[in-house]
Amino acid sequence: MDLKSFVKAALNDVMDAVQETIEERKAREKQGFINPKIHDPEVMEIDTIKFDVAVSVGTKTQGGAEAGLEVFSVKLGGSGTHEREASNVSRIEFTLGVSWPHTHILDAKKLVRAS
Repeated sequence: MDLKSFVKAALNDVMDAVQETIEERKAREKQGFINPKIHDPEVMEIDTIKFDVAVSVGTKTQGGAEAGLEVFSVKLGGSGTHEREASNVSRIEFTLGVSWPHTHILDAKKLVRAS
């Protein structure tokens, strides 16, 4: 998987998972809140998500040349074809600002923190 596809998929999957969990808990009337926020339309909370990804840059020769940046993965299997691959594995770390889905609380008195 290329780096761009990996980052997009990871961000979308995490955001969807948080949103779906909030909606499921509301529907089942479960106690507790996922990422609670006191309702204030003028305040947007910004958090961060950190990526630490192993990537490989390489060239693959199989009748032609191909090069690219891919998220590191191990592929097993055999197809009976001859392939030669050279790659270097590196790490990329970066942090992005995000505004996560929230459980909106209209009344701060309803939000009680556990000790």
